[in-house]
Amino acid sequence: MRRLHRTSGPALLAALALLLAAAPAAAQDQPKGKPVKFTTADYVDLEGTFYPSKEGRNARTVLLLHAYGEHSRKAGWTSLAKALNAKGYAVLAFDFRGHGESTRVQPGVPNVNKMLAVKGFWDEPANQMGVKGLVQGKPRPGDINYKQFAPSYLNVLINDIAAAKTFLDDRDGAGECNATDLIVIGAKEGAALGAVWINSEWHRFKYIQPAPGVKGQLDMENPEGRAVTCAVWLSMIPVTIPTGPQSGVTINPEKTLEVAAKLRKTPMAFFYGEGDDKAQKTALLCEKMLKANKDDVIGAFKLPKAKGASGAELLSKSLSTEKEILTVLDNVLKEEPVRKKNLYPQDTYFWQVQVGAQLQRAVARQGGKEKINFATYKYFIR
Repeated sequence: MRRLHRTSGPALLAALALLLAAAPAAAQDQPKGKPVKFTTADYVDLEGTFYPSKEGRNARTVLLLHAYGEHSRKAGWTSLAKALNAKGYAVLAFDFRGHGESTRVQPGVPNVNKMLAVKGFWDEPANQMGVKGLVQGKPRPGDINYKQFAPSYLNVLINDIAAAKTFLDDRDGAGECNATDLIVIGAKEGAALGAVWINSEWHRFKYIQPAPGVKGQLDMENPEGRAVTCAVWLSMIPVTIPTGPQSGVTINPEKTLEVAAKLRKTPMAFFYGEGDDKAQKTALLCEKMLKANKDDVIGAFKLPKAKGASGAELLSKSLSTEKEILTVLDNVLKEEPVRKKNLYPQDTYFWQVQVGAQLQRAVARQGGKEKINFATYKYFIR
């Protein structure tokens, strides 16, 4: 056995000094996320982790969307976030409402005198109908859990993605990321919700008013969907949201993503594990339906060693998914210049979508008042 020699006096102090000096440098090499909190249009306090990039506003930004019933702090998501950050990306991972740490809401304070009332989460009709917990005559709950959600409530969670993008817009203004060059990575239900949100962004336009009192118009040449540079989907499948006892609306990825992927040529990768027949069918259908020509960057990727795994399970250390995602992003983005545009918090935006013979328009974000407006996103589900 090798003998250990005690070190004492000046030699010991010198050794300790070297260790202490080396420790910070080693720690600095590890990507560090910082806890963040931001609020949705309907007063849900969302919590997550943000990894700013050393490249500041030159850094592409990644938004991670976990599956329903899970959270953003699962080992696979954390590992992916750190790997992306180490490659220079800024990354935001957050918990959807009622999941993980995102369980607090601002309940609001009702009052017969509207001037004294404080608007909150429970004042939104969609929350009253879709979340159990509100009892007439009792104090409004300040916490929610996804187990309280009605099946019809799923699409309301898209408001959380909109709030996350607004948070990233603010971080862009602080020089910590480039929110106008965004990569979305989602799993299972998170992927389906991400698809609807991306579709809604292609129908969101800035309102341009040349002068006070002069009627303005929408900047139809620059839809906000242009900020999404690429998307990666893990185990994406169609998701049906009930609208009644025997009725519902289904998020069909190959239709919901048509504007973004097929018409606007946003690169997309669909990953699925071996044996996951539903995700495989969806991935291959999306590749077939969304790839208009051979040059379109739309692809289905089978993970042969991931038998029986889906969603965040595909990010297990024993699999190569993390490496595959980084490779896809490298290949897709290596020839693409980093996109940049100025963001102005005071801007007003409208959603505009054709519904049958009518053109529907609604305020999406109103500068100087509320940053984002609440929506059910029903017009953007295909």
